[in-house]
Amino acid sequence: MDQITPSRLNFGSDRNVIVRNSKQNNNWQAEERAVSYFPVAPNAFFEMSILVEQHCFKVAVNNNHLLEYKHILLPLDKFTFLRIDGDVRITQVRFQ
Repeated sequence: MDQITPSRLNFGSDRNVIVRNSKQNNNWQAEERAVSYFPVAPNAFFEMSILVEQHCFKVAVNNNHLLEYKHILLPLDKFTFLRIDGDVRITQVRFQ
C-alpha cells in the first residue's frame, strides 16, 4: 500500500513539517520533508488539492503549488481511497 502523510503541526518532536512517505510490504520508506514554506496554521481554514499524475502527486494549498511527491503505486487505478487522521475538520471532499 502506498501512503502519504501530508503534515504534522504538532506530533511528538515534529513541529510544522510536511512529511511524505510510502509504505510497501509493511515497511516505511525514507521520509521526504523539504518544502519552501509551511502553509497550514492551527484553527485556520485551508484548501488542499491533490492531483494524481502518472508518476507523482502534485499538492497545492490555497491554490499555491506546495510540492510534488513521487508515488510508487501503479497502475493509477490502485488509488482507491483517501485517509485523513488527526485533528482536522473536513468540510468538503471532491473527486474529479
